[in-house]
Amino acid sequence: MKIFKLFLLVLTLLSGNKARSQPVEKIKFQKNQELIYFFKTGATSDTLFKNKSHFFYLMVPDSLRPRFSLLVENGRLMPASSDSLLKFEYLPGLKYETFYVKTAPVQNAGSPGESSASYELNTMINGSTDKPKNMIVIRISDKKEEKALLENIFYYW
Repeated sequence: MKIFKLFLLVLTLLSGNKARSQPVEKIKFQKNQELIYFFKTGATSDTLFKNKSHFFYLMVPDSLRPRFSLLVENGRLMPASSDSLLKFEYLPGLKYETFYVKTAPVQNAGSPGESSASYELNTMINGSTDKPKNMIVIRISDKKEEKALLENIFYYW
């Protein structure tokens, strides 16, 4: 019996050592310039609480900014510290549209004579809504193809 226990111990140690010597697999992400990332910060839920869970991240590649449109019913999203961090502001009964506007060209520091397009996030009123006052609808659309890419419904408390 002692020999069997010793055999199991040696087998366990060898198999554990083999498991530790396995090469570490890495997950690599390829940059995709055709994806829009939009998500709520903090805990994932369908509820927005005033001054608690009302921030969203929005990342739109430069190639998609001219085509991008974000419609919010019963509120609006405004840039907070950057155009990637947005703050929800509750405005019942109204629809707001957020989109990128091309600004004056900026000269590149590296190459004289070359300029790159710069975009600024703009928000404007887009009418009234018939949704219940506590229902927030956020819809991301592609203006060029005239189709909705994403629609989320949140409830405001």
